[in-house]
Amino acid sequence: MRVLLVDHDSEGLEAIARAIRGVLELDAVTSKGDALLLLRQNTYDVLIACERCVDGSGLDLLGRTTRTSVPLKRIFAAAPERLQLLGPRLAPFKVQRTINYPIDLEELWLAIAQVTGGPNDETDGTIERVVLDERGIPSSGTTPRAPILPRPPSPLSGLPPQP
Repeated sequence: MRVLLVDHDSEGLEAIARAIRGVLELDAVTSKGDALLLLRQNTYDVLIACERCVDGSGLDLLGRTTRTSVPLKRIFAAAPERLQLLGPRLAPFKVQRTINYPIDLEELWLAIAQVTGGPNDETDGTIERVVLDERGIPSSGTTPRAPILPRPPSPLSGLPPQP
């Protein structure tokens, strides 16, 4: 399953990418322009657009993708009060699921599973609630089912260099 995630927060993208990569094929970018370019070059199963992008709105990105014939599941992330305000006005954007921003990894997994038809071989058994401290060690009260090995940071394709 291939996922494209668009968010203005490059640090948040990096954290999500570290958690998801290896389970799902993920591309993560901060701009609407980069997302549109990737959508023209590749086929994705799921597009996750946050309300804010560095060069515009995630809703504008979703609106542009509704004009294509490519089947694409859409998830929109925004602050809870914003989601409540938008409500049924999201229908023209063909949004299958909304999630709260900032993105919670568990909620993201569940949203991806829901829009793709439920857990399958790729996502089944991958949702696990383990809280790590700053050293990457599980904090007290959470016990992982499998050992957690530290991963080196992976650069995100398409992200501009940080100042």
